Amino acid sequence: MRASPTCSSMSPTMPGSVTRQVRVLLNVTNDAWFGDTPGPRQHFHQAQLRAVETGIPMIRAANTGISAVVDARGVLVLVLGYNYRGVLDTILPGKLPTLTDVPTRSRIFWLSMAILSIVASFSRFGFNIRKN
Repeated sequence: MRASPTCSSMSPTMPGSVTRQVRVLLNVTNDAWFGDTPGPRQHFHQAQLRAVETGIPMIRAANTGISAVVDARGVLVLVLGYNYRGVLDTILPGKLPTLTDVPTRSRIFWLSMAILSIVASFSRFGFNIRKN
């Protein structure tokens, strides 16, 4: 099985070649430095979004944070809460079939935003002609 370690759940998107080959994301993290703050929960939710973004399930192991198995849609399969010790034993969910990889989806998004910006500027400034 091919796994891709995620250096940070907040890092930029992964290359398309990585997302095509990988069946599971592995996120091993040290959330101890956050202390008892919202940090571990935010860090977990960012990792959860990474699984949704790539369409690849994630295994997350945190020493004092939230450890979990997250499916490709972001649904929690199994969770070990904040500051709990234990073992998670489950069947890994599969990745989602995607028509495009992450970089292509990013390009489509930015192209759509550019087109919407052009349409918005024309509707604001370009069609301001009144007939008498």
